[in-house]
Amino acid sequence: MKLKRLHEIDREILGIKAGDGMIWLSNLLGGRIFCSIGDELIHQFRDDLAAEPEPGVFNNLGGNSLWPAPEGGDFAYNYLPENEWLVQDDVSVKPAETLISRDNELEIGKLMNLSNR
Repeated sequence: MKLKRLHEIDREILGIKAGDGMIWLSNLLGGRIFCSIGDELIHQFRDDLAAEPEPGVFNNLGGNSLWPAPEGGDFAYNYLPENEWLVQDDVSVKPAETLISRDNELEIGKLMNLSNR
């Protein structure tokens, strides 16, 4: 049911076979990565947030995503001066784009403008 809902929300989701399952890449959802075995999505997926994301906050939709480093320390991207933990919009909200789409090969990416400490 969650896998079907993911496909309803992102009608252009990319998929690649992986063993007995599939790896799904969603450009629309900021480049998030999901996996399924058969018809079962094996990641958490918050379809309510994916369908209607709350502006100005990090919407933890589930799945996986790649994060810029460092997260903490003097040059942190997730802790700006006098701020608590945050996820910048270019990481979580900005859509990705397909760079390569071939049999057994998918690559997505996006340019990001990030602030650090």
